[in-house]
Amino acid sequence: MRRQHITGHYLAVALICVLMLNFSHSSSESLRCGLLTMATPVTGLTNICKAGVHALVASTTTAVSPRVRAKKKDMAKQLQRLEVENERLRSQVAGLLELAGQENQLRRQLLGGDGSDVSEMMQRSQDRLEQQLAAQLQATPARVVYRGFSSWMSSVWIDVGTHTNKKLGSTVVAKNSPVVIGNAVVGVVEHVGRYRSRVRLITDVALTPSVRAVRGNLQNQALSSHIDAALETLELREDLENPSALEALQSLKGQLKAEGQTWFCAKGELCGYNKGLWRQGRGVLRGTGFNYDFSDDKGPARDLRTGQAAEGDVVPILKRGDLLVTTGMDGVFPEGLFVARVTQIDTLREGGYYYDLEAKPVVSNLDDISLVFVLPPAAGVL
Repeated sequence: MRRQHITGHYLAVALICVLMLNFSHSSSESLRCGLLTMATPVTGLTNICKAGVHALVASTTTAVSPRVRAKKKDMAKQLQRLEVENERLRSQVAGLLELAGQENQLRRQLLGGDGSDVSEMMQRSQDRLEQQLAAQLQATPARVVYRGFSSWMSSVWIDVGTHTNKKLGSTVVAKNSPVVIGNAVVGVVEHVGRYRSRVRLITDVALTPSVRAVRGNLQNQALSSHIDAALETLELREDLENPSALEALQSLKGQLKAEGQTWFCAKGELCGYNKGLWRQGRGVLRGTGFNYDFSDDKGPARDLRTGQAAEGDVVPILKRGDLLVTTGMDGVFPEGLFVARVTQIDTLREGGYYYDLEAKPVVSNLDDISLVFVLPPAAGVL
C-alpha cells in the first residue's frame, strides 16, 4: 500500500510537469504575474508582523499612545507620497529643460543656415518636442517590487498594470511602454498584468534600442544634472563641510554651460553584454553598426575614419565619453532619451564600414533602483 501511495505522488508530479510544459507563453506569464501579485501582500504582511513585534517589545519600555502611533503612521504614508510626487516633478522638470535646450540648438542651426527648408525643419522639431512633452507629462511612477536572482540584470517587476490604466483614464502601462528615471532609459515593459508588470532592463541582451552619439551641449546637460544633485546633497549635509569641493563643482558647472553647440554623430544599436549566467557583463552594453554614411536632419554624412563632411568641418563620429541617446527609429523609445556613455571603441576592422563599442548605462545603479517612471507607448505599438 505504501509503495502504491508513493507511486501516486510521483504520477501526480509528472502530470503537473507535463501540464506546465504545455502552457502557452501568455498563460505562463499570466500565472507568474498572478503568483507574484499574491506573494507581494504576504511579504508585506510578514513585515507588518515584524513591525508589530518590535512595537510590542518597545511598548514594554516606553509607553506610546495609540494616537501618537497613528499619527506617525500617517506621516510615513504622507512622506512616501511626497517622495513619489517629488520624483515625478524632478523627471518632468528635467524633461522640460532638455526640450528647451534642443529647441535653442535648433534655432541656432537655423539662424546659421541658408534658410532653405526652414519651415519644414521647424515643423518637424515642433512635432517632436510636443510628443516628448506629452509623454513626460503622462509618465506614471511605479515601484520595483521583485527581481529574480536568475534574471537579475534582465528584468524587474513593478507595481502597475491594467488597473493603473483604468485609474488614469488612458493607456500608459502597456507592452513596449518605455521605463525611465528622469530622462534616462531603464528598460521597456514586456508583460502587463492587472496589478504587476515586468520590465526588460536595458542590460538585457534581447533589448536593442537605436541610438546615436552626441557631443557638446546635450552631453553637458546630462553631466550638469548629476552635478546639481551632488550640490544639493552637499549643501544639506552640514556634517560634510568642504567649501573647496562646492566651489570646484560650481566652477565645473559654469564650464559646462559655456559651450552651446551640440554635435550629432554616429548612429547604431545597443544591447546587453551576455557572457553566460555566472559571467555576465554587469552594467556593460555592446554597441554595433555605428557609422554616419547618410545625411539627416541633424547634419551631413561624415567619413568613417576622419569625420570629414563633404562640405564642412571635421568632427570625429565617435569618441570616448560620448553620450548615446535614442533616435526614435526603433519605434519603441522616443527620440532624445539618455541611454549610455561610450567607454571603449573597438579598432575598425580591415574593410569594415562600422564601429563596435562598449558603453555603460546612464542609470548606473540598476541593481538598486526602487522607483521608476512608465511612459505611454509610441503610437502604433499598442
